[in-house]
Parts: sequence; C-alpha cells; structure tokens
Amino acid sequence: MKWIKDILAKHTNDAGVLDLEAAESELNTEAPKNVIPKEVYNSKVDDLKKANELVDDLKKSNNSNEDLKKQIDDYKTKLADSEVQRTNDRKHAAVELALTKYGALNNKATKALIDLEKVEVSDDGIKGLDDQLTSVKEENPYLFKEAAASEEKTTKPRFGQTGNPGVGTNESKPAANKDLNAHRIIKK
Repeated sequence: MKWIKDILAKHTNDAGVLDLEAAESELNTEAPKNVIPKEVYNSKVDDLKKANELVDDLKKSNNSNEDLKKQIDDYKTKLADSEVQRTNDRKHAAVELALTKYGALNNKATKALIDLEKVEVSDDGIKGLDDQLTSVKEENPYLFKEAAASEEKTTKPRFGQTGNPGVGTNESKPAANKDLNAHRIIKK
C-alpha cells in the first residue's frame, strides 16, 4: 500500500496539513490501477477454488489410472501364468495319451522315466516324446503290455482245461458226461 502513502505525502504541505480533495481525486484515479474490486476478487477466488478442485479430481483420476495400470499388469501376469499352466496341462495330457497308446501298464511309473523338460507341445504336435518312449520301452519292457503279456504266457502255469466243465453247450462238456446222459434222452 505504498502508493497510498506516496499520494498522502504528496498532498501534505510543510505544516502537515493534508489537501483532502486533491488526495481523494488522485486516489480515485490511481485506485483502479492498484486495487481490485470486491466482485472481481470474489470471482477470482471462486475460480481458484474450482481450479483446485479440478486439480484434486485429476490427481484422484491419476491415482485411479495407476490402480488400473496395476490391475492390468496383474491380469497380464495371471494370463501368462495361465498360459504356462495350459501348456503344462497339454504336455501332461499328451504324455498320458502317448503312454496309453504305447501300452504302458503304469502311466505314473513310466512317466517318471520321461524328462518332461525335453518334451515340447505345440500346435504342430509333440516333439521329443516318441524318442524317449521308445528308449524307455527298450530299457524297461516290463512296464508295457506286450512284454508283460509275453511274460505272463511263459511264466504262468496252467492246470487242466480253461473254463468250467459242464457249463454252456454239450460240446463244452467232456465226452464221458455225454455218454452218461445218453440214457436220459428220450427219442420219439
């Protein structure tokens, strides 16, 4: 408010008397240059409040954007994990199917002999599994049906005939029973 002091000093004489009319006239001329009207001041204060609220909203929105970015990153991580799990599931299912096709008697035991890291499953098929299964089958033939069936035929003793005698048609009965029952048949 130095400008007011300067005007008052300018219109005060050496005796210390103020020329009020001249000071008031100059104050009215200089006031619009140095003072803001109350309505303009209040309007600027309201504009400033609105601007501050907008800045706060934008900050909150930016935080929301950060939250959204974090959620997107989390979903990308979950998607990548799901892809890895899906690939592993496809690999294990392909190995199980191949073990069944190869005639494995115990898939779990046979699967333990396969290096799953060397098996690759893609849309084109399975790579690295046939070679391993062939090798496992050669080294451990007892784990597969063909070898087990041939062992069963050679090592399992059999006594008598197979099946129950006397059950089914007359051809399955021994010849002695046919002769014994011949007198019971009445011929017309």
